[in-house]
Amino acid sequence: MQNWGFPLINILYRQRFLVVLVSGLFFVEAAFACSCRYRSVQERFDDADFVFSAMVIAAELLIDPDSESWSSMDKIKITLEPRKEYKQDSSQLKFLYTNAGGASCGISVTIGKVYTFLVDESGFVGLCGGTIKNTESEEFYDFLLERGLLNNQ
Repeated sequence: MQNWGFPLINILYRQRFLVVLVSGLFFVEAAFACSCRYRSVQERFDDADFVFSAMVIAAELLIDPDSESWSSMDKIKITLEPRKEYKQDSSQLKFLYTNAGGASCGISVTIGKVYTFLVDESGFVGLCGGTIKNTESEEFYDFLLERGLLNNQ
């Protein structure tokens, strides 16, 4: 017994698939993703120009005036209160900057919360080691004691 419907259905599905595939190529946009390799607290401390703890008192989204839409590459300007310095005097950094989206390695900050930042002279802070995470607090504390940067109280 012959079934004439199956070859026709196969051809129709193949044509639809090709139409969807080809039309999808015209609408592809650039995608960003943040990818970091693991680095220990000591490596990040040694690589940073400045290491300090400070409270975030303001965060301002800086949008490109020529842009038609928001982008994860837009910057956030972070204003801090006085700091507890662990490596070099960071007072020359009036603000810190991060990308607006996690896909572009930007960090999220909460106004009124204290963070420990590890930054270079540009003042840029990112997901790939720019802060000490809560899960690293004990390791960071022990590291500071080992380096003689804290008094054991």
